Amino acid sequence: MAAEQTRARDLLSIESRLNLVFGLMMSAFMACVLSGVMTWFNSPEGSFTVFRWGRSFLLAWPIAFSLLLTVAPKIRRLAMRIVEYWNRGSINDT
Repeated sequence: MAAEQTRARDLLSIESRLNLVFGLMMSAFMACVLSGVMTWFNSPEGSFTVFRWGRSFLLAWPIAFSLLLTVAPKIRRLAMRIVEYWNRGSINDT
């Protein structure tokens, strides 16, 4: 019984670590791409600099990371409900 509890706790911690690492990586990627595109788009012609992009990224990354950690579980549940509803109809049709 104790071994099962330890294994369950280890799996939970692995999943928690995976969510944290995934959140850091995904938010960094999204913030980097979107801050670069928006900085380039909103810069007057010839005034885009890596410094501006970096400053925008440093502002966007913590926002993206906190949103990913707080909102992603709710969006995942909503997506699961949509897919389950969608599958219910397609399974009955076959």
